[in-house]
Amino acid sequence: MIDGFQKLAMESRLDLAYRIGVATALVVRASGAHYAFAPCVGVCRDSRWGRCYESYSEDTEIVRKITSIVSGFQGIPPRGHPNGLE
Repeated sequence: MIDGFQKLAMESRLDLAYRIGVATALVVRASGAHYAFAPCVGVCRDSRWGRCYESYSEDTEIVRKITSIVSGFQGIPPRGHPNGLE
């Protein structure tokens, strides 16, 4: 698993989150594991929240772009799949 997800929020290339998700999914599949530890994609607005240190930003637009890591983990559903493309 790649460490330092918070640093991605500072990247000008926010598509990097998707690519990291894809790479992580490939490694997890190859290892035979059925789970992966994923980053917290919450928006921290209150520093008393216990997971605030894991949050990328208070800016919802940055957090929204970084959630593309989920699509990287899951892959793109094939055509005809209920959650896929029409």
